[in-house]
Amino acid sequence: MNAVAFSARSPAFWLNLAVKGALVGLLLFSVSRPDLPQFAGKGMATRALTYPLAALLVPVAWWLVGRRRGRFPAYPYALDILLVLPFLIDTGGNALDLYDSVAWWDDLNHLVNWAILTAACGQLLLRLPVGRLTLAALVVAADAGAVVGMAVGVQGLEDDGAGPPSAGLCFVTMVSVAPDRWGEGIGGRTVDALLAEARSGGYDRAELWTRADNRRARGLYEGRGFRLAGRESADADGERIVLYARRLGDDDVANASDGCLAVPPRAAPKTRPHGR
Repeated sequence: MNAVAFSARSPAFWLNLAVKGALVGLLLFSVSRPDLPQFAGKGMATRALTYPLAALLVPVAWWLVGRRRGRFPAYPYALDILLVLPFLIDTGGNALDLYDSVAWWDDLNHLVNWAILTAACGQLLLRLPVGRLTLAALVVAADAGAVVGMAVGVQGLEDDGAGPPSAGLCFVTMVSVAPDRWGEGIGGRTVDALLAEARSGGYDRAELWTRADNRRARGLYEGRGFRLAGRESADADGERIVLYARRLGDDDVANASDGCLAVPPRAAPKTRPHGR
């Protein structure tokens, strides 16, 4: 555990500690005074066993993630506090007998607690890759209004998407062409346009993963200047994937398409004249 990631001197640390300390204190009070009417029939003993789990969830998850990565990220104090706070409010409301003495307290408590838990979910999303994705470029290839290809570029993240944004890196994904339009150069033109949009947006390099056995895709990327970066991994299906990378320069901007690439209509198939 490093001092930068988990500082005991930060105000957030003490606020987090105060929220959890208050929760534990109120739970101990409730189980030590079962004779009080506000605790009757409220299952406070069960709450005393389960509510502290909320206080342990974030620190345990943080420790496991840090151990797996070999370094600990900044501690998510906001997430931890927001996750525990509803349990503190609920326990405090019971200790003060607000549920039985104030008619509107139950409804207000549920509204506030759900709002707090929603904010906690937002904090969690900000720490997941999906919550930090920033669109770098989007190109759609169309023929007479019909989409025949597309490619997406997003802000690249360090640690294979688990870390913070990597300045200047565009991660290329979702490159696709309608199967009945393969072989017409649509994929290459779409990738060219995507890289141009990324370069115009200030990105200076691009990376992508593709399956090692996908010769068609690898040929397309290599034809667009991508080179193997020397890294391999496995996708969700256990298939081997390889990393490609390339630099982006001013020459790439010439292929800019403003996000929409017009594809020439497919040529009509040639027919042979009928003879007798």
